Amino acid sequence: MTLTSSVDRLRPPSPGLAERARLLVATNGGFVLLAVLGLFLLSAGIEDARTREIANWKNAAIALLAPLWWWSNGLALWPDMAFQLAGRLAMHEGLPQCQPVLLEPIYQVDIVCPSEATAKMNALMSGHRGQILGFDTRDGWNGWDIVKVQMPEAEIGNLIIEVRSATAGVGSFTFKFDHMAELTGRTADQIIAARKAAAAA
Repeated sequence: MTLTSSVDRLRPPSPGLAERARLLVATNGGFVLLAVLGLFLLSAGIEDARTREIANWKNAAIALLAPLWWWSNGLALWPDMAFQLAGRLAMHEGLPQCQPVLLEPIYQVDIVCPSEATAKMNALMSGHRGQILGFDTRDGWNGWDIVKVQMPEAEIGNLIIEVRSATAGVGSFTFKFDHMAELTGRTADQIIAARKAAAAA
């Protein structure tokens, strides 16, 4: 049996290698590290405000210095703020390089109209970016057709007004979600330009 004196029991255990390294950084370089990190953050903020871009090397320097400063101050190496910062940097730098696309919901639209108005419906749908899938007679309704169309959700808002106008007020339609599709062309360019203008304001 080994006897331990009361002095030995009260003496705190010696810090390990990692703890000694942390104390060395905190004691000798804590303020310098904080100052350098602050300068990088200030420079990145100014650059982002002026050009909406931050140099990759500057992002990497902040990502390396921030955990080191947290660790030297005894904080968790990856607290929640680090995850938020890493996520923001990944979105800011990664998304433009991934060539993101705009998506819009496409709906299945069934238009009920008199047979003599079917041709008008075909012309009306082409003006609303609609894709005509076909048409069929309506069961039990002599002289009525059902025009089946796939159409973007953005085009459905005022559709009922035009359908009623083209069918003397008797036409109607039902719609349900079908799928998502890539938005291209002039409409996509207008949305992107509007978003950029709002971000720059």
